[in-house]
Amino acid sequence: MNRPARRTSSLGTAHPAAPSPIEASPAPATPPAATPTTKSEPAPEVGKKKRANTATFYVDPEIVARARGAYRYTQGPEGYRSFSDFIVRALEAETARVEAKYNDGRPFDALAAGTLSPGPQAN
Repeated sequence: MNRPARRTSSLGTAHPAAPSPIEASPAPATPPAATPTTKSEPAPEVGKKKRANTATFYVDPEIVARARGAYRYTQGPEGYRSFSDFIVRALEAETARVEAKYNDGRPFDALAAGTLSPGPQAN
């Protein structure tokens, strides 16, 4: 049984750390003529989706396991795009419920990240 012929590298005998011929060529003596530029305002971003923030909170392992199961078994019929989508919808539903119950259906004032104290709250 014969071994197949050994393939040769297309890199030739160049050492991997040696600069490529392009890198080794000298820089042009004079820079190209500068063209005048005018500063213009960037075009407004139309239809660009806002970047989502991350949220960190503690959840009982049994609750999050049940949530993963609910997501997995209903993602098709409910149209969840991801587990994050499932969580966002649940968060939106509970927020709307407490706004309806305690604030006549109006949104509560928004709070910036970091304004809530971490850990369990004393009653």
